[in-house]
Amino acid sequence: MHKPLVSVVMMTYGHEKYIIQAVESVLMQKSDFDIELIIANDCSPDDSDAKIKSIIAQHSKGKVISYTMHKQNKGMMSNFIWTLEQAKGKYIAICEGDDYWTDPYKLQKQVDFLEGNEEYGLYCSNVQIVDKDNVVLKERAIKEDYTDIDMKILLQPDNPIVTMSVLFINCLSQNYLEDYAQKYPVGDLPLWVYVLNKTNKKAFFDKNRMGAYRHHSGGVFSSKGSIKNLKTIIKVHQLFQIDFKEYNETSYNTLKLLYTKLI
Repeated sequence: MHKPLVSVVMMTYGHEKYIIQAVESVLMQKSDFDIELIIANDCSPDDSDAKIKSIIAQHSKGKVISYTMHKQNKGMMSNFIWTLEQAKGKYIAICEGDDYWTDPYKLQKQVDFLEGNEEYGLYCSNVQIVDKDNVVLKERAIKEDYTDIDMKILLQPDNPIVTMSVLFINCLSQNYLEDYAQKYPVGDLPLWVYVLNKTNKKAFFDKNRMGAYRHHSGGVFSSKGSIKNLKTIIKVHQLFQIDFKEYNETSYNTLKLLYTKLI
């Protein structure tokens, strides 16, 4: 296989009920370029390993998969960073092992747009929210009618980007992987901010749904309580105040006020 234009990274832990659907949604992609699918299993204590190996052996596109089963659990952030380090493509897409894509032309549409519009460094879309049984809970994850997302919007309290919908320019440096990423308690929002800041570009938001984000009790973030989630977001925004001169302190004060009301 030639060097892939797109690297799809998939972090998984305890996703044996969902991993086949996630992987097959990537392998169903129709494109005129090569992709690679990098799957990092963070030592799952279930049958995920066997299911992934079965897909690799039996699926007609199994050869595009690069699979690693870590011998010891790295933890969410370390596995996230490790998986990004493996990406060789000009662009990176993320699909975690409990989510899935629904549009077979997702990557083609996103690549075509970014290749033709130099002012954008990231392309994201709306998605459905589903439960553990694929029952739709919400038709649209994002209610706002965004078109362009810039640093000013990203540094506000509400993050309008759903991770599994994204394609972004691979501009990650060792500084990002070794320093910037490791100090944040979550990987997605700081990554979007980094990409837009590094490339001096903006993100395009497609109102069409391209995938499904799964909300279930075993999800890394959705399984936490709302107060814990908010505390994590507050920590992220505290770091944003240090790292980005564009940060508006009103965002942090809004989050603190919400946290005070919840407790």
